[in-house]
This record gives sequence, C-alpha cells and structure tokens, in this order.
Amino acid sequence: MMTNANIEINGNIVYYDTRVMQFNSVYAGTRAEFDVYFRLRRDCMRCRRCKTELRSDDEFCYHCGERTTIIQRMVASRMFIGSIIAIVLVAVIAVAAWLILTDRLALPFLEHGNKPDTPVVEQSDEPENTAGAVPSATETPEPTATPYVFEPGDVTEDMEEEIKPLLVRTRPFLAFGASYYARRYRPFKWDDVSASAMALYRLQFADKTIKYGDSYSSIKKKAGKEIKDVFGGKYKFRLATRGSFPDYVFLRSGNTIRFNSSSVSNRKYQMDIEKIIQYKEGKYRIVVKACLVSRTTGQEDTAQQYTLFVVKNESSTYGYTIDKIRLYKKGDKKSDK
Repeated sequence: MMTNANIEINGNIVYYDTRVMQFNSVYAGTRAEFDVYFRLRRDCMRCRRCKTELRSDDEFCYHCGERTTIIQRMVASRMFIGSIIAIVLVAVIAVAAWLILTDRLALPFLEHGNKPDTPVVEQSDEPENTAGAVPSATETPEPTATPYVFEPGDVTEDMEEEIKPLLVRTRPFLAFGASYYARRYRPFKWDDVSASAMALYRLQFADKTIKYGDSYSSIKKKAGKEIKDVFGGKYKFRLATRGSFPDYVFLRSGNTIRFNSSSVSNRKYQMDIEKIIQYKEGKYRIVVKACLVSRTTGQEDTAQQYTLFVVKNESSTYGYTIDKIRLYKKGDKKSDK
C-alpha cells in the first residue's frame, strides 16, 4: 500500500494523497522548502502506534488503522488552539476592565489626569490689611465640637416605661412589707437575705413557679437566677433562721422551703413610680410608693416609700440591675445630689 508521499515532477514537488488516490497539491520549490511548507500549511498530528503523520481531522491512521482520540484532534487543530487563545485574551481583558472600573486596580497615568486643577489666586496691588480685618460674609467658620457634659436631672418621663419591667419584679415583696416598715414594726436592712426573700416571694406568690414541697435544690436554683436577673452579681442566695423581718419570712424545712408568715388574701400588690433621678452617668435613684390594695373595696393599706438605686447593665436580662434598696429619705427626689 502506497503511503502519502511527495514526489518531484518536472522540478515541482507534488503531494500524493493515497486516501483519495490523487495528487492534492503542487508546490514549486525545493524539497527542503516543501517540507517546511507542508508542516506550516496543515494541521498535523502523529499516530500513537506507528508515528505516521496525520491531519487533524483524521479519525483513523491510514497506515495502521489506529483510531485517533478527540483530544489528539482538538490539540492538533489550529482552530481549537486559536479559540482557546481568544477565550483567554477576552477573559483577561474582562477581568482587567472590572478591576479598573471598581477601583481595585490603580493606574498612575489615569490618576494623574484626574487631579483637580490648583485654583489660581488673583494678586491684588492693594496692601493687605491684617489689623482689624473683617471676615467675608461668604466665609463659614469651622464648627467646633462641644464636649459632652453630664447634668443630673429628672428623667421620669423618659425612663418610666423602660425601667418598669425591672421594678415589677420587686413590687410584690415591697408592697407586702410596706405596713411593717411604715409603722416601724421592724427595722429595714438590705443584704443577701433580703434579696433572697424578695426573689422567693416573687416566685411563689406572683409567678407561682415554686411552692412548698418542691426540693430545696430546685427552689434555690430558681431563686438564684431571679437574684442574678434583678440584682446582677451583687447578692447571693442565703436564708436566715432567725432575726428581724424579713429574715425569717422563708425558712428551710427539711428538703424544702416554707413561708413563715401570714399570706396575703383578697389584696393585690401596688407600686407607683414617683420620681426617677439620674444622679450619675448610667446611675439612677428611683423613688416608689408600695402598698397592698383591697380587691373588693380598692382601699389602700399603709403605704411605704422606698428608694431603689439602679445602674445600667446592658448584659442583664432587663438592661438594668438594682444596686441596693433603702427606705425613702428626704432629698432623694432632688436632682442636685
């Protein structure tokens, strides 16, 4: 079988293609020049088995019959290579344009052309009058920042609704003990035992989340959380076995806790906010009046005024926590303290 070959006829190089049994092209030149011409003008590849030179569109080797692969034909095709190069160039140009338009790529020659022109100041022949010069009406003086200066004052209207969720937690216990303190039956103090009694009273008689018979550990856990929510980390859960009111209101009894006083019946807890004074940045003095009120007649029992010292606490449940509580003193409503 005759393979593809080039022969010389009358001084011309002729390429004979055995696949179609005819001469395909005539080239006037030397054999060396033809070899170069042949490889430059055609897309070529070689058979993997016999290394015969093939064209890029040959699916089989005409010498040994080996099948060519798609990848071989694609790589040998100049059109394919040209397409790849074109795609890469378009992608590079697109990325460069995006970087420039989004200011992610700074081009010095572009920035130089965008520099604002330096304003030209006209020179006057008249001498400058610096003494007693009057600023022009068009000149705007530079604003000066006014330093913040805290001033204590009455913030009742601004703070009443915001602070109410915290104060509601104290209402039942302060109303319950109002008559004791107003009639001076018991001296007032505030410590861990007082804070624990307030938390237990709220949970048992208002929230009704604890009761006599619950395990001591369960009651302690719930009361501890209430103390932390209302007072922050200032007070801890502690009970007393004796002492003055309200120390003995709640006592441990075996593996539970019992209420050691007369329960409130047919009366509701009432507490009104009378004044909120911000005496320091983030610190407030709140005066309230609490008492028990008859559910049938609406008559108020003996009321007592308290002063609650509250601090702003962004990490707390209510945004504020109570620092301490005391009986109201004259002057607690003044804002000049």
